[in-house]
Amino acid sequence: MTNPQDNQKVPWGQQLFERPLLLLGLGLLVMFVFYTIWGLIEIFSLPQATLP
Repeated sequence: MTNPQDNQKVPWGQQLFERPLLLLGLGLLVMFVFYTIWGLIEIFSLPQATLP
């Protein structure tokens, strides 16, 4: 007899948690992109400095 659980599809969230290095890389990539975009927005939104 076959086990009915063998035919079930594994959810993508469980597949992601089974690969900790991929999860670490994804977390680093998200934070890098987020802080880079945030920094660029801050730089471009600064007012122009007046020079003496």
